[in-house]
Amino acid sequence: MSDRMTETRASLIISSDVMPGHRVAEILELEPSKIFVKGTPTGQADFPEHPFNIAMFASPLAFEERLESHLDAILAMCEQREDKLLSLKDYCKINVHCTYLIHSEGGWTLTQDLCRRMGSLPVEYVFAIQPRSAQDA
Repeated sequence: MSDRMTETRASLIISSDVMPGHRVAEILELEPSKIFVKGTPTGQADFPEHPFNIAMFASPLAFEERLESHLDAILAMCEQREDKLLSLKDYCKINVHCTYLIHSEGGWTLTQDLCRRMGSLPVEYVFAIQPRSAQDA
């Protein structure tokens, strides 16, 4: 539980119909935060099974850090492995997923430098803004 008004999260998420998450992790030489296997239960009624193999690599920063800082950390991870990411493109969908949990007001600023770095990598970006529940506040 946090007294902060916002919390942020960012992860490199690589999904594939054919390549298992542990193989993605081996290629990238990264320890995954989570791996999901295609066809295993999700625990959600609307999507009962994982439709893809998924390897997730979360930002090492705390939730209280700014979204820009999380993006910087993920971009640094990707920039060091750009050739390896390119080698996955034929078999995988590669996303940087950013979640912004907000209680009242907030936002972020993407600098020109950060935008240039984002545009130079073979990844897509997903930004999700979610209200924090009263129990999270």
